[in-house]
Amino acid sequence: MSIEFNFKAYSSVLASIIIDNLEKAKKPIVIGIHGEWGSGKTTLLKEIAKEIEESNKKSLNNGQIIMPIKFNAWRFEKENHLIVPLLKTLYYELERVNLDKNSSQSGTLEKIKDGLFSIISGIEIEFEIGFAQAKYIGKESVEHAEKRYDERKKERREKSRNFAKKYESIYFDIIRQIAKLTENNNIRFLFLIDDLDRCLPENSVKMLEAIKLFLDINNCAFVMAIDKEVVELGVEYNYRDYKKINNRVPITGNEYLEKMITLPFLLPSIQKEKIRKFIVNNYQGVFHGKEDLLELFCNTVPTIPRKVIRALDLYDFKLRLNQRLNTDINKKIILIVSLIELFIPELYRYVKKEFERDRERDSETFIILINSRNNIKSNDESILNIDIEEDNVSEILRRFKDSRNKFGINSLLDYILEYDSFHQDLKSYYTFTKEF
Repeated sequence: MSIEFNFKAYSSVLASIIIDNLEKAKKPIVIGIHGEWGSGKTTLLKEIAKEIEESNKKSLNNGQIIMPIKFNAWRFEKENHLIVPLLKTLYYELERVNLDKNSSQSGTLEKIKDGLFSIISGIEIEFEIGFAQAKYIGKESVEHAEKRYDERKKERREKSRNFAKKYESIYFDIIRQIAKLTENNNIRFLFLIDDLDRCLPENSVKMLEAIKLFLDINNCAFVMAIDKEVVELGVEYNYRDYKKINNRVPITGNEYLEKMITLPFLLPSIQKEKIRKFIVNNYQGVFHGKEDLLELFCNTVPTIPRKVIRALDLYDFKLRLNQRLNTDINKKIILIVSLIELFIPELYRYVKKEFERDRERDSETFIILINSRNNIKSNDESILNIDIEEDNVSEILRRFKDSRNKFGINSLLDYILEYDSFHQDLKSYYTFTKEF
């Protein structure tokens, strides 16, 4: 996949930029890899790490070691202080490095690990003592209790302010110490931060705010994989009260990221021919001798690597199951049902319920969809842009249109229009699945 979808080329260029930046000790570089879910951001991060590791082996970095640190932000979505798991991840990554004990690099890593261990221990103690403890009031008078409550409220507010200052101070102290460790020991850290967009939108911005404090560490580079739309939603959520009053947010998601990221890289869309080549090279048996089905697949499935692979795996599974149970169901209908099940699950469930009510009748839903598509096909109109009389079907299509789904429903219906035994094969499929 890395070669077929150009990830190898992207990673090679990005890794060379990172190495150049760390060698020349410029201001820390922050690279943003942007793309929707499944577009290959994680794959690209892994390829960058491989490039850096290969570069280390070839001693191309003027004697420097560049340590790729892979950090999965989503795993720590509910962590109050992201600084702790981030530094622990750094520590554990260093623990995994195997070097000759007699080499100078080995001694260097041991010094850094000792330093990190001291920093992490210090942080956890600071955080532990930072929280106020509740106390039992006892049998005080109501008036005295209210007075004490106000006093304690004021004390807690003051402690909270002091703790916030101390918390910020800890961050800046860590930044200074890590910079010192790297400078003194000729080692550089490359933080590869993934799965920020798997967090809830409101939490993704909180995670970015925590990470932002680290982005000024000298001798470090950062690569963050994130979907811009998730950040947009997070910013909208964080400023929802402001928006109610002003009918807008004070900063857009794109502007927010501009303040953090020095080099944005938007993953290019993948051409249909590259998807076709990927399928032919990696799923040879799935469409063997069925050029029309391969064409249908390429015309309908969004050109997002993960979506392509999921659709291929589901179709392959259904084909194998069909063969194992000797059901002799038409491969055309297996592909059509697989695509609908994966990309328009609400439609899949609705049609399934139709057959559960009456197996003998043709699907009313598909009759409506096919007729509607047939009426507008000559005008090159999308079925998503017309009014459909059947309310339930219309509502399903409306929700599909409002989603981020790029599935080619018009191409699917065009194929079904030319599929003479569609209704009979569809009934056979649902009869089989019901019995099975």
